[in-house]
Amino acid sequence: MSEPSLRVLVVDDHPVFRSGLRSAVAATPGAEWIGEATDGEEAVTLARDLQPDVVLMDLRMDRMSGTEATRRIIASRPDTKVLVLTMSDDDESIFAALRAGASGYLLKGVGEAEIATAITAVGRGDALFSAGVSQRLLDHVSGRDRSPQPFAELSPREQQILDLLAGGLGNVAINFGWKFVVLVVYAGLYELTPLRVPTDAWWAWVVIFFADDLAYYWFHRVSHEVRVFWASHVVHHSSRHYNLSTALRQTWVPMTYLPFWLPLALAGFPPWMILTQQAISLIYQFWIHTERIGRLPRPVELVLNTPSHHRVHHGANEQYLDRNYAGILIVWDRLFGTFAGEEERVRYGLTKNIDTFRPTDVAFHEYRAIARDVRTARSWRERWSYLLRGPGWAPGEP
Repeated sequence: MSEPSLRVLVVDDHPVFRSGLRSAVAATPGAEWIGEATDGEEAVTLARDLQPDVVLMDLRMDRMSGTEATRRIIASRPDTKVLVLTMSDDDESIFAALRAGASGYLLKGVGEAEIATAITAVGRGDALFSAGVSQRLLDHVSGRDRSPQPFAELSPREQQILDLLAGGLGNVAINFGWKFVVLVVYAGLYELTPLRVPTDAWWAWVVIFFADDLAYYWFHRVSHEVRVFWASHVVHHSSRHYNLSTALRQTWVPMTYLPFWLPLALAGFPPWMILTQQAISLIYQFWIHTERIGRLPRPVELVLNTPSHHRVHHGANEQYLDRNYAGILIVWDRLFGTFAGEEERVRYGLTKNIDTFRPTDVAFHEYRAIARDVRTARSWRERWSYLLRGPGWAPGEP
């Protein structure tokens, strides 16, 4: 019996997908599974040690993206062929992977037989793409892709800043209309409730300060722990840099925060008072998006949300995930067990970075991912779990 001629390395952070890919490799004539990696950094290390002929590569992974891993693998071992298998179907991801050296690009959801065919084709030096990807490449090469390339003279960093500004302006434009809806809802509830908070009493502002900050804490926490809420909030965490411009990365779907402040209107706080305190909280949170300020005096760090605490919140390091939800007062995190202090250097961004600055992709990429997951779910329980459980939930997990 002849030895397998194709040595295949599987790279994916999802155990269910890795299991499926192992089956696909086993079903490929002349192919041998030699190992698997769960992130880009591990993929680069294993590719160097195991010297695979073909790498099945996901794109969105922790620590290092599949695009960067592909670039490093090809640079160190040009004979290795990389076949991308991902849910990312946007042009920017496709072309970035091909520029990095990928020989094929398939979208998750293809059958085992198609993956086996692609492994064989890529292994013998051919290129193979999903039908939709092939059409985009054909349009691009033939010139039928007439999509404009605005500001082509700008550097990548200048283009990034421009896209950040566009994202911020998009948030402002959407909120211009949405705030009117919020005002109407608050006013309606305020008229329905028999309760009234005297606006000329000093203590009223003390109470609304704490009530607003507590409402923000729970809004922020739910926005990390429930995926459909995370889809709106993920925009703010998508930058791999941490500076004042990060504070401008705001959602284009601000509707998720409304329920958390409704109790304030029902408690008798007038709408203008609620909106004023929300503005105060938002202004406070702007200055903490910086690496220029280290730790502040201990009494301040004990009570207030500071740049150090908020850097932790923006960290993709495992020990920093889902920590420090505070708006102004860090005491809520200390009280509810979600506090973490800044220890090792913070690695900013997402656990699966999206490798794009295009405002529409940044704003809606997680909604697209949810739609794909719900569409491919095997039961209604899985569908609801994809919506209401944490962003990292997968079938088979509790």
